[in-house]
Amino acid sequence: MRVLAVLVCLLYFGACSAPAEDESGLANLAPTTGTASDSSTGAERWDLTARPDFDLGALQRGDTVLGLTVVTADVERVLADSVWVGDIVLEGDLVVHGLYQRHPDWPMVETPCVHVVRSTSIARIPRFPPDENFIADRRTWFCFENAALAIAVLGIPQAAYEVVIALDRYVVRRGLADTFDTARLAELIEVGPVTAATLSAP
Repeated sequence: MRVLAVLVCLLYFGACSAPAEDESGLANLAPTTGTASDSSTGAERWDLTARPDFDLGALQRGDTVLGLTVVTADVERVLADSVWVGDIVLEGDLVVHGLYQRHPDWPMVETPCVHVVRSTSIARIPRFPPDENFIADRRTWFCFENAALAIAVLGIPQAAYEVVIALDRYVVRRGLADTFDTARLAELIEVGPVTAATLSAP
């Protein structure tokens, strides 16, 4: 029964079966948009016409989503359209390739963030199921909960640049007001070239 629950979780958190990609290769990085993907299944994760019938409220501590372990799942349905909102805290090994840069509301929000742009990295990150009644940022990005360590390791993000990093905790969030995912930096694997900021104007 747990195996079935895990499979359902994987499907409705937007998992895709993209082949493994060499995350250490920093060349030719380009942001993806909307349904762009390296695989035919990748486009399905952005299919806003799909209405998942899986009850997110059934997630329990110890369940796995995309190889990460659920620590807590504080979610609820709100509004007449029964939109899922809340926080899901997951832990495990998560390696992503993205663009290290300032929060979109810097300096009001002085925390460094990462915009994940490669489809293979995006596919590793849990998301709430898409909902056509909920207008959300379709970019995949997060900010560091251990911001002081991130700045000590990666530097103050005066300019955006590419990074490959390992995370050991990821919090996926959806709220009725502006919110964003957070993650805990565990290791810097590689630093790439400076690039244009994608979350906000320089």
